[in-house]
Amino acid sequence: MKTVCAWCNKVMKEGSPAEGDITSHGICENCSHVVTNFNFTDLKSFLDTIGAPILLVNDNWNLLSANETAMQALGKNQDKLEHLLGGEVMDCKYSELPGGCGKTNKCTGCIIRSAVESTHKTGKPQTRVEAFQFKKQPNGYVRTKYIFSTQKIGESVLIRIDGSEPAPE
Repeated sequence: MKTVCAWCNKVMKEGSPAEGDITSHGICENCSHVVTNFNFTDLKSFLDTIGAPILLVNDNWNLLSANETAMQALGKNQDKLEHLLGGEVMDCKYSELPGGCGKTNKCTGCIIRSAVESTHKTGKPQTRVEAFQFKKQPNGYVRTKYIFSTQKIGESVLIRIDGSEPAPE
């Protein structure tokens, strides 16, 4: 998979012929320095330039910002989401249990949380990770399959939602 900086279009990693024409987007080291010095309004504007749904979380898994594409995909208004935990933002069933997001037995096995924590700790991005979650809907919970990628930017982690769909239980 070819990886291109979403900000300056620099090719960060060439793809292999076996992978075909799949392109992933991240942020190169030079642009990441720009992003880490943005104020909130500028950061949101920057994230809105990326076509894919993007969430930016800090090392405590609190939402710092998200682009409009992510807010539409999640059916949310960003004003109400700033500083919420990831599971709360993504309507995870387990975030409503006593203790909340990150504090239940199910959270220890959360693939999304694990990928974000690993990327934050090691600095290594994770690409097209598959995870399942019970997402709150108006009529109950629906098991949802997410495909996502992570990239560390300064002390924060970008989460790009590459796809989501209802998944059978």
